[in-house]
Amino acid sequence: MKLLLCEIPWMKKYNGYDENDIPFAGDKALDEEDYSNEYFTFQDNNGSCYGLCDIDEIKIDTYYKGVRKNSEYVQNAVVIWISYDKKGVKRVVGWYENATIYRKKQIRSIFTDLTGSNDIKYNIISKSMDSKLIPEDKRTFSFDEYENQSNFKNIQLIDTSAEMPSYVDDLIDFINNYDFGTENLVLTDELLYKEINESEKSKSPKELYEKGASYFEKEEYLNAFRYFNEANKKSENLATLFAMGSSLYYLYAFDKAIEIYKKMVELEGEKIHSIEKLMCSYDHIGDIENTIFYCKKLIELLDNEDEFVSEKIDGYAILFDIYIHLERKNEARNTIKKMEEYSNKNIDNAEEYLKNMREILS
Repeated sequence: MKLLLCEIPWMKKYNGYDENDIPFAGDKALDEEDYSNEYFTFQDNNGSCYGLCDIDEIKIDTYYKGVRKNSEYVQNAVVIWISYDKKGVKRVVGWYENATIYRKKQIRSIFTDLTGSNDIKYNIISKSMDSKLIPEDKRTFSFDEYENQSNFKNIQLIDTSAEMPSYVDDLIDFINNYDFGTENLVLTDELLYKEINESEKSKSPKELYEKGASYFEKEEYLNAFRYFNEANKKSENLATLFAMGSSLYYLYAFDKAIEIYKKMVELEGEKIHSIEKLMCSYDHIGDIENTIFYCKKLIELLDNEDEFVSEKIDGYAILFDIYIHLERKNEARNTIKKMEEYSNKNIDNAEEYLKNMREILS
């Protein structure tokens, strides 16, 4: 068995920075400005969890038997996530099964976020179904009694077919026998389509929609989706479909959101709101060609709307970034030419984008 122990900040849910789930490094609270992809270790992102060990290179060939020196990754590993609680005790907070460990950090660019702040940085990936986050009060495995053999920094790689630290057998036994439930949200169909209360079902579509909207406003997107779905079963309409798609989008269930937005296109034709969401959803799942396709569609639609000039410029900026990423420089140059039409129209971001684009291609 290939084991990797990786240290991350202490959190309740690892579903992003939140005022109700502030990351801690021991007894020190971390600021939101200290943003790290470690804060999302157990977020279900379209069926996968992305983990980050804060290290430049994981030397998989040095510690794991049978791994070639030039191998970029290993599969079917078990990754144990550990953290210091607020009292300074090193504990197991969860684990990934059947994980893929990459030698070097990977970056999944989210092109539709021009700030780059939503790019996914990771060196470990696992299916969300294979990711287990232990509730805070059940994190009972500590390394106190193994202090001499667990005094590692950031990560430790272990091949169980070789000599192992004494705590490894106990650690494996803890994981294999753990049966106290998990804290992370795994967005299965069973969970997503769980029936609302019978008393609520009797409400009108309008009332169900409004209840869903109240949940959406509170960022309780799972409950919002269930009410929107129930309203839509009673009376399908575009507003409810869009609300369902948006709930799925913010649940990071992008494949399911795409199905909803495509249904909207079938019903009403190509509209700015649904095409934009299709572009962003495909971007989040790493489907670059469809991101390009819907970005171009969006620009075409924005052509007919004078008040959306700034959004159109953003569309060209997205295309440019993608073409540079794909090393398609001719298409990048053509995008600059289209952007130049706006350079003399006092559009604030047009000239700034153009300056950066020209520097990249110079």
